[in-house]
Amino acid sequence: MENSKKSSVLVAICALSLYTLHSLTAGYNAATEMLGQAYPDASLADISLVASLAMFAAFPGNLFGGTIVNKIGFKTTLFIAYGIALVAGMIPYFMDVSLGFLIFTRALVGFAYGL
Repeated sequence: MENSKKSSVLVAICALSLYTLHSLTAGYNAATEMLGQAYPDASLADISLVASLAMFAAFPGNLFGGTIVNKIGFKTTLFIAYGIALVAGMIPYFMDVSLGFLIFTRALVGFAYGL
């Protein structure tokens, strides 16, 4: 019984790792050129950070999501997460923001997705 539990956890970790890798490369390829054109003075590392930060910022959202749900409830957490993702995702579309602020908004979107 112990070995089957360990193997199922290992399979889950492998599947999530492959999903994360696939998501990062797909977002990176689609957004890199457009972000490079929008921010010509930015380095490739900065542009890569903007393209992939939401996936990395979802991890802390997953870690703290259970605690937040236990304190304020599922529906409230869901509406807060949707609100954060909506506002932080739309700000760069309607405003001309700096690269640093764009990185910040992408981190907020990722954290909200993790919740």
